Amino acid sequence: MSKKGYIDLHNHLFPPIDDGPETIEETLLSLNEFIECGFDEIVFTPHMNPSSQKEIHPSEEMYGEIKKIPLKFHFSCEYLLEPGILKVIDDGRIKTISQSSNFFLVEMWIPFVDEALKIFMEKCLSKNYIPIIAHPERNQPIERIRKMKEIGYKIQLNIGSLFGLYGNEIKRNAFALLENGLVDCMATDAHDYGFSKQMRGYMEKLAKEIGESELERLMIEFPRKIIG
Repeated sequence: MSKKGYIDLHNHLFPPIDDGPETIEETLLSLNEFIECGFDEIVFTPHMNPSSQKEIHPSEEMYGEIKKIPLKFHFSCEYLLEPGILKVIDDGRIKTISQSSNFFLVEMWIPFVDEALKIFMEKCLSKNYIPIIAHPERNQPIERIRKMKEIGYKIQLNIGSLFGLYGNEIKRNAFALLENGLVDCMATDAHDYGFSKQMRGYMEKLAKEIGESELERLMIEFPRKIIG
């Protein structure tokens, strides 16, 4: 397996503010599993609907518990790409993946026309933000993903997609994105301990299936470059 140093840019393990673990204990168990299979750093990314104007405030208790674990962490979010995000960008209030980064995670559920994708990218760049599209293999055709890459979007693939956790069609899409060189990074999108305790097996299989150098590019080199 690749050398230690993996970085996870996308997960929902911070309780109780999201649809992940309901308890601190489950989060801590998950994080220890991450450490065991070679992760050094993670970014917590709870879901965020920009139009709700609901701020996410993790508890001091949770911060205190996580700080005891030998794992560097950052607190960001996974934005829903909907009209309300434009005001958040205009106001300069985007929660980037780290305090020193200008990249942020966003999921796209509705089919945007090409012109809308260009306008959104221009809006982001006007404020020096760069969007990373979360798991587009789950709902976007490869042609659209290719166009997004061409105009500057970064693409994040879910590890689970490569193992059929979301169905065979999405698995095929995921491998097609890798084969066409359209993936910038991979992440766990972990929501619970059940997934986390499978991580060692997934990472070992990935090192064999896509090669250690590619695994390092997707889960160490690119994340380290953008996290700052």
